[in-house]
Amino acid sequence: MLTTGVFAATGFLAILATAEPTPPSLAQASSGQRPALAQPDALESAPSNSVWTAAAIFTAGAATALITHETCHVIANLALGNIPHLEPVRFLGVIPFFAVSPQISCFGNQCFKQNGQPFDVGRQGLFLIYSAGLQCQQVADEIILTNEPRLRERAAPYLTGMLAFNTLTSIGYVFANWLGIEPPYGDLRGLYAIGAPRTLTNVLFLAVAMMDIARYFFPQTPFDLLPYASRASKIAVAGMVFTISN
Repeated sequence: MLTTGVFAATGFLAILATAEPTPPSLAQASSGQRPALAQPDALESAPSNSVWTAAAIFTAGAATALITHETCHVIANLALGNIPHLEPVRFLGVIPFFAVSPQISCFGNQCFKQNGQPFDVGRQGLFLIYSAGLQCQQVADEIILTNEPRLRERAAPYLTGMLAFNTLTSIGYVFANWLGIEPPYGDLRGLYAIGAPRTLTNVLFLAVAMMDIARYFFPQTPFDLLPYASRASKIAVAGMVFTISN
């Protein structure tokens, strides 16, 4: 629901997504061939086209991650028998966006849908709905980094865009919550409202995002500590549902 990751990820485009191709003259020289003279127009347009293409693909990856985040909220709602609603929000009071809101209220041990019908799975079900977007991001990042542990070493702006959006959005959520500027329908705000421990939840989401960023920049660590620590933290996030009392 939070768009911080999109804007922050775009800001890191030059670092994360732009790959410098090997100049043809250098490649030919290294193979013993006589380098061909490139046309002036080609010299000027090729690097620019490469950067813009990488930027477009990177943005497509970030957009895919955003759609996945919101889709997971919708699926979690429907799977638990609730019809979600779209609510307009403004992040930082300026950036217009929308939130997928379950519109479920809990009073004591009972939770109710917007139409007054009981929400039988209670607060634990609501935890799954609120955390679905962020947890889907974590699963996606794990798939990306497990299959492409050396992602940074190859030109893969689409996957890099997804990874950047997912990790930076989680970080944005945590800091927005700590600073008191998270939107009213924010995921973390919803989790705390149903009894999730605020400090533990923030630390876990932040730790997972930071470790996955570290895995991107440092794929080789002693005993593969980062991947195992990241996976354990993701399991801990999923397991937090059992700390919620219905």
